[in-house]
Amino acid sequence: MVYRDGVMCSDSQVQSNTLRTGTMKKVLKTKDGWLVGGAGDCNEIQRFFKWMEGDRNPDEAIKFENMSGIVVNPEGKVFWADSNLDLYSTDVEFAAVGSGEKLAIGAMAMGASAEEAVRVCIKYDTGCGGKIQKVKL
Repeated sequence: MVYRDGVMCSDSQVQSNTLRTGTMKKVLKTKDGWLVGGAGDCNEIQRFFKWMEGDRNPDEAIKFENMSGIVVNPEGKVFWADSNLDLYSTDVEFAAVGSGEKLAIGAMAMGASAEEAVRVCIKYDTGCGGKIQKVKL
Protein backbone atom coordinates (compact mmCIF):
# COMPACT_ATOMS: atom_id res chain seq x y z
CA MET A 1 0.00 0.00 0.00
CA VAL A 2 1.46 3.35 -1.03
CA TYR A 3 0.60 7.02 -0.84
CA ARG A 4 1.91 9.95 -2.84
CA ASP A 5 0.56 13.29 -4.06
CA GLY A 6 -3.03 12.80 -2.92
CA VAL A 7 -3.31 9.24 -4.26
CA MET A 8 -3.35 5.98 -2.28
CA CYS A 9 -2.88 2.72 -4.19
CA SER A 10 -2.52 -0.92 -3.33
CA ASP A 11 -2.39 -4.32 -4.88
CA SER A 12 -5.36 -6.58 -4.08
CA GLN A 13 -3.69 -9.95 -3.46
CA VAL A 14 -4.35 -11.97 -0.32
CA GLN A 15 -2.18 -14.87 0.65
CA SER A 16 -1.76 -17.45 3.39
CA ASN A 17 1.90 -18.17 3.94
CA THR A 18 3.13 -18.56 0.36
CA LEU A 19 -0.22 -19.43 -1.25
CA ARG A 20 -2.32 -16.85 -3.09
CA THR A 21 -5.82 -17.20 -1.66
CA GLY A 22 -7.82 -14.39 -3.23
CA THR A 23 -8.22 -10.64 -3.31
CA MET A 24 -9.58 -7.94 -1.00
CA LYS A 25 -10.04 -4.21 -0.64
CA LYS A 26 -6.91 -2.69 0.95
CA VAL A 27 -7.56 1.04 0.45
CA LEU A 28 -10.65 3.17 0.99
CA LYS A 29 -11.85 6.73 1.26
CA THR A 30 -14.07 7.38 4.29
CA LYS A 31 -17.27 9.38 4.06
CA ASP A 32 -15.48 12.31 5.72
CA GLY A 33 -12.62 12.29 3.20
CA TRP A 34 -9.81 10.34 4.88
CA LEU A 35 -7.74 7.91 2.79
CA VAL A 36 -7.09 4.65 4.64
CA GLY A 37 -4.79 1.80 3.70
CA GLY A 38 -3.73 -1.40 5.36
CA ALA A 39 -1.34 -4.26 4.76
CA GLY A 40 -1.13 -7.55 6.61
CA ASP A 41 -3.82 -9.67 8.25
CA CYS A 42 -7.13 -9.47 6.35
CA ASN A 43 -9.33 -9.51 9.45
CA GLU A 44 -7.29 -6.79 11.12
CA ILE A 45 -7.44 -4.60 8.01
CA GLN A 46 -11.24 -4.92 7.94
CA ARG A 47 -11.51 -4.02 11.64
CA PHE A 48 -9.17 -1.05 11.04
CA PHE A 49 -11.35 0.14 8.12
CA LYS A 50 -14.51 -0.19 10.24
CA TRP A 51 -12.92 1.87 13.05
CA MET A 52 -11.74 4.55 10.61
CA GLU A 53 -15.20 4.73 9.01
CA GLY A 54 -16.77 5.23 12.47
CA ASP A 55 -16.14 8.01 14.96
CA ARG A 56 -12.54 6.88 15.68
CA ASN A 57 -13.28 6.68 19.39
CA PRO A 58 -9.98 5.84 21.16
CA ASP A 59 -11.94 3.83 23.76
CA GLU A 60 -13.22 1.56 20.99
CA ALA A 61 -9.85 1.10 19.29
CA ILE A 62 -8.78 -2.49 18.86
CA LYS A 63 -5.21 -3.65 19.12
CA PHE A 64 -3.67 -5.40 16.19
CA GLU A 65 -0.41 -7.24 15.77
CA ASN A 66 -0.28 -8.29 12.12
CA MET A 67 -1.24 -5.16 10.21
CA SER A 68 0.36 -1.89 9.18
CA GLY A 69 -1.74 1.14 8.40
CA ILE A 70 -1.40 4.55 6.85
CA VAL A 71 -4.12 7.19 6.80
CA VAL A 72 -4.20 10.59 5.17
CA ASN A 73 -6.53 13.33 6.38
CA PRO A 74 -8.49 15.48 3.91
CA GLU A 75 -5.77 18.16 4.10
CA GLY A 76 -3.10 15.66 2.97
CA LYS A 77 -1.38 15.05 6.34
CA VAL A 78 0.01 11.50 6.56
CA PHE A 79 -0.46 9.43 9.72
CA TRP A 80 0.84 5.99 10.68
CA ALA A 81 -1.40 3.69 12.71
CA ASP A 82 0.38 1.83 15.51
CA SER A 83 -0.68 -1.41 17.20
CA ASN A 84 -3.05 0.47 19.56
CA LEU A 85 -4.67 2.36 16.65
CA ASP A 86 -3.08 5.56 17.84
CA LEU A 87 -2.52 7.77 14.83
CA TYR A 88 0.74 9.68 14.78
CA SER A 89 1.66 12.16 12.10
CA THR A 90 4.72 12.30 9.93
CA ASP A 91 6.11 14.84 7.54
CA VAL A 92 6.81 12.67 4.51
CA GLU A 93 6.59 13.15 0.76
CA PHE A 94 5.38 9.58 0.25
CA ALA A 95 4.75 6.44 2.30
CA ALA A 96 4.41 2.68 1.90
CA VAL A 97 3.66 -0.39 4.02
CA GLY A 98 3.46 -4.09 3.27
CA SER A 99 5.59 -6.73 1.62
CA GLY A 100 6.53 -4.43 -1.28
CA GLU A 101 7.29 -1.45 0.96
CA LYS A 102 11.01 -1.17 0.11
CA LEU A 103 10.41 -1.57 -3.61
CA ALA A 104 7.67 1.06 -3.50
CA ILE A 105 9.77 3.55 -1.53
CA GLY A 106 12.64 3.06 -3.98
CA ALA A 107 10.37 3.53 -6.98
CA MET A 108 8.81 6.68 -5.53
CA ALA A 109 12.24 8.02 -4.55
CA MET A 110 13.08 7.81 -8.26
CA GLY A 111 9.92 9.72 -9.19
CA ALA A 112 7.26 7.01 -9.61
CA SER A 113 3.64 7.83 -8.87
CA ALA A 114 1.73 5.76 -6.29
CA GLU A 115 0.20 3.66 -9.05
CA GLU A 116 3.55 3.12 -10.78
CA ALA A 117 5.12 2.08 -7.47
CA VAL A 118 2.43 -0.56 -6.91
CA ARG A 119 2.95 -1.79 -10.47
CA VAL A 120 6.67 -2.28 -9.65
CA CYS A 121 5.74 -4.21 -6.50
CA ILE A 122 3.35 -6.49 -8.39
CA LYS A 123 6.04 -7.20 -10.97
CA TYR A 124 8.91 -7.95 -8.56
CA ASP A 125 7.52 -8.91 -5.11
CA THR A 126 5.93 -12.35 -4.78
CA GLY A 127 3.75 -11.05 -1.93
CA CYS A 128 2.02 -8.58 -4.27
CA GLY A 129 -0.45 -9.24 -7.06
CA GLY A 130 -3.94 -8.79 -8.42
CA LYS A 131 -5.47 -5.58 -9.68
CA ILE A 132 -4.33 -2.14 -8.57
CA GLN A 133 -6.74 -0.32 -6.26
CA LYS A 134 -6.72 3.50 -6.22
CA VAL A 135 -8.39 6.23 -4.17
CA LYS A 136 -7.82 9.99 -4.33
CA LEU A 137 -8.15 12.82 -1.84
